[in-house]
Amino acid sequence: PLAIQGPKSKKLLSRIFDEKNLEMGFFRGKFLSYKECKMFVARSGWSKQGGFEIYVNDKKIGLNLWDELFEKGKNLNVRAGCPNLIERIESGLLSFGGDMNYDNTPFECGLDQYVDLGADINSLSLDALKKRKPKTQLIGLLAKEKLDINERKVFKGKTFFGEITSNVWSPRYSRHLCFANCNVKLLVDTNTTYVKSSNKNIEVEVTNLPFDFKSLGLTK
Repeated sequence: PLAIQGPKSKKLLSRIFDEKNLEMGFFRGKFLSYKECKMFVARSGWSKQGGFEIYVNDKKIGLNLWDELFEKGKNLNVRAGCPNLIERIESGLLSFGGDMNYDNTPFECGLDQYVDLGADINSLSLDALKKRKPKTQLIGLLAKEKLDINERKVFKGKTFFGEITSNVWSPRYSRHLCFANCNVKLLVDTNTTYVKSSNKNIEVEVTNLPFDFKSLGLTK
């Protein structure tokens, strides 16, 4: 897919496709024509800023589309880009295979709002989810200094608490941010939570995901 991301993505794409065709829900899409070739355009992307992804199905047309986006986006300061790890973690975007995998349930990843256990459908998954109690929970950790993590383990007091799945220093909030998959039974433990950095222990603050920086007293 060719991703057009950012706050001006819809304005740019409306110069290629009819703007009314871009009115779609998040993670919804439709086939739109470009130079008589139909391509699937979805309102999705690896950014919390929002945007679209075009599933290009013709190499030559894809090159034309790329060039046209740059030409028609000159006054929008269009540039080539890539997924931004810092923004991903600040925004609470999860990576399948990294932050969670097939062993985790939606309830262990903070995706409760997308699951209806009372849905009137035939589903093996719902029956299994009703029977399984969460064993772990994906949480956020914040440290006031940059971490040089030599191992991904998280501790509550002297007890192994969980494992860091993703981490990055955020210049915007002057905090080292982590996702950590932790033992749900120890979440209520009042012992100090810490990680090991450069052979020393660093205390970290435990919070829910996605990070609510305003309630954490942090501003951009």
